[in-house]
Amino acid sequence: MDSTEREAHLSAALKAAPSPPREHPVSVPLFLVAVAVWFFSAYKHDLGLELAGKLFSYVQTPGNWVHAAGGAAGQAALERYMALSFGSVALLVLVGVLLALRARRVSLPRLRRELIPWATWAALLFLIWKIYIVFATELVHFGQYAVVGALAAFALGRGRYPVAAFLATCAMGLGDEIWQHFGIANHLQPIHVTMSHWFDFSDLVLDALGAAGGVLPFLTWQRLTRADGGVGLPDTSAAVTPVLIVFGLIALPLACLDPATLSETFGYYNEFPFWGEYANNKPTHWPGPREGAPLVIASLLILSTLLEPKRRQLSQGAIGVLVALAAWAVHPYSREDGMPVHRRVPYAGAAHAAGAPPKLDGVLDDAVWARAPRLGPFRRGADGGPARWNTYARLAWDEAALYVAFEVEDPDVWARDVPRDTQTLPGDEVLEVFLDDGGDEVTYYEFEVSPANRVYDLFCFVPAAPVDHNPNLDFMALPRWSAPDFESAVQVQGTLDLLGASESRTTRAATDSDRGWTLELKIPWAALVAHGGPTPPVGHRNVPPAAGDRWRIGLFRNERPRGEAGEALEPEAVRQRLQIPAALFWRYTKAGGPLTPEATGANQGKILLSKVQSLEEGLAWSPPFHPSYHRPQWFGRLEFLPAPGAPPK
Repeated sequence: MDSTEREAHLSAALKAAPSPPREHPVSVPLFLVAVAVWFFSAYKHDLGLELAGKLFSYVQTPGNWVHAAGGAAGQAALERYMALSFGSVALLVLVGVLLALRARRVSLPRLRRELIPWATWAALLFLIWKIYIVFATELVHFGQYAVVGALAAFALGRGRYPVAAFLATCAMGLGDEIWQHFGIANHLQPIHVTMSHWFDFSDLVLDALGAAGGVLPFLTWQRLTRADGGVGLPDTSAAVTPVLIVFGLIALPLACLDPATLSETFGYYNEFPFWGEYANNKPTHWPGPREGAPLVIASLLILSTLLEPKRRQLSQGAIGVLVALAAWAVHPYSREDGMPVHRRVPYAGAAHAAGAPPKLDGVLDDAVWARAPRLGPFRRGADGGPARWNTYARLAWDEAALYVAFEVEDPDVWARDVPRDTQTLPGDEVLEVFLDDGGDEVTYYEFEVSPANRVYDLFCFVPAAPVDHNPNLDFMALPRWSAPDFESAVQVQGTLDLLGASESRTTRAATDSDRGWTLELKIPWAALVAHGGPTPPVGHRNVPPAAGDRWRIGLFRNERPRGEAGEALEPEAVRQRLQIPAALFWRYTKAGGPLTPEATGANQGKILLSKVQSLEEGLAWSPPFHPSYHRPQWFGRLEFLPAPGAPPK
């Protein structure tokens, strides 16, 4: 090819190539618009949750237009419609970009090459859809940051600085999560000052995916409308590393803290273990810092690499970082150590009986009880407040059984004369022991004894995938399970009022004043592995235990006052009776709270005594901060102490 032919070929190539786009400066006003959109959508997040709740209630009601069956089918249909809507918008954007680029005579090979980051982004989105909880609200959350990311990218040189737009949007998402956690969640918490909402690291990943989806169209346009194929675009790879290092220095040390400290700082979701499943087949997975921080860093690293203007492959160093983060994040709970204690719960040491087990007569005069630490007094289970009547417990053990002793103050001791395993016994006055021998917070044993020495025992478990269960059920139980050779004895300090099996506590009022009652019970280790009972899963510890072993235990009391409770009290009298600080009392009395005053009638503005008594009835050594005792994450720690004089383990 001579010089004339080369000049003609070059001239034709230049005519066919798209002309270099005009460089656009950064627009501060447009970027402030993006910030304003983010601020409004984040600040009004509670409004979005309220509207979403109403929408969910509608689609779950039979006969709605989304799905006639309602329920889980209606919820799933709503999510499909929303996913179709968002997918259609993304597809239209992509097709529009491709058609516009073809009109500018961009070659098909270049177009195919630019589909790689889109395909990678879509695969990451599908992966997160599978392993993180994604309700319809999460789809809105994802769309919110796609819009903010697109506005930020447009403001920063019409997409000339995609990584900067991406990181700025992710920073806004971090601010959104902080507001949700320390603002909205703390404000909405009805009773207990400890938050029940964990800082949601999965939302940070969803925010990043949304932001990347909003920035990608601008990056694709920048690369394909330039004659140099994006070679002249700025290299931003060096700017990402400091951001990831700073985030890692802040977030990764959190993963080194003990779970109880993390739960106090970041709150805690009620669904635990993390891997459960809802009726719409979505996992109930909210990762905490231990696994969430590495996953967020990994997602930022991968997505920022996809968005870098200069195309480059993932470096060996980046691959090494991803592998290290995966090794950090993946940590199956040891079957030997059980679930880590992730709440500030009390500790109990069970004294060794040393060859002299207590005599089960209800009288706490045995030598082992003198050595056993006295646990208590019990507190209100629903909110941790002080109880009206004291309750104490002691624990002992030997190679044959676990022994539990209770001391109860009670001015009115009553019980019904019912057979063993009467399923209405929890409605009577009873003392309860919940024993989690594996510490897995999934399976545990329940024992209840009334002042008439009537027994009700169960094997319980918290349903989790792949168990076919009702996802709204707190726990499931096998009431027909009975512990063989279980023994108990009661002594009443006063007169036991024994009611008939068909009578209720409102049938007869108290006729005298009592001091209380004591209980001794024995749970043989053989009962936990008895033939015919449930087969203990692999996660259970050695049965019988050895000195130094640690299990989990819950100790509870149901104090059921008799007589009618139609009387109403002034709010201040209720506050003083329950000893609730004035600064927190509004949480109890606001609409929907446990002590909501009457709105109409003769008792308007007053609080029914029945509501007050409902708070006073459930008492616990380690309060679950919930009306139900079946919250194994709140069970206290139980350590089996060595025999007197034995060398420590």
